[in-house]
Amino acid sequence: MYARFFPGLRRLATRSSEKGDTDLLAESPGGVIVRIQVKHFCPEKGEVQDWVVDQLAGSMETGDHGIIVTTGTISKAAREKAEGMEGKSITFIDGQEFVEHLFEAIDSMPKEALATFGISYGIGFL
Repeated sequence: MYARFFPGLRRLATRSSEKGDTDLLAESPGGVIVRIQVKHFCPEKGEVQDWVVDQLAGSMETGDHGIIVTTGTISKAAREKAEGMEGKSITFIDGQEFVEHLFEAIDSMPKEALATFGISYGIGFL
């Protein structure tokens, strides 16, 4: 879905790194680096907290851009932590915005990807 916005988007497994965590990496023309971390927090687990910002920031270089995508909500502490980052720009896509992006991209997504989200598209009734 985000490959539409970031050509060249690729998975990057840095989970085992003590330095930080990036799930997806896009290198845009002009040398712009965008690192994306995806978090699924069930409602009973609460909001995305500031340690998630630290985790993504730890994998970033000065000048990189970061996005934390979640199916849930973002805590005030996480937003404040991201605003206080020097040399690193970190923004958020919360659950509501994620769903909006999903439905904007629905026509360009393969059926397998839609099934991952529990969506059936193009089924008609006679």
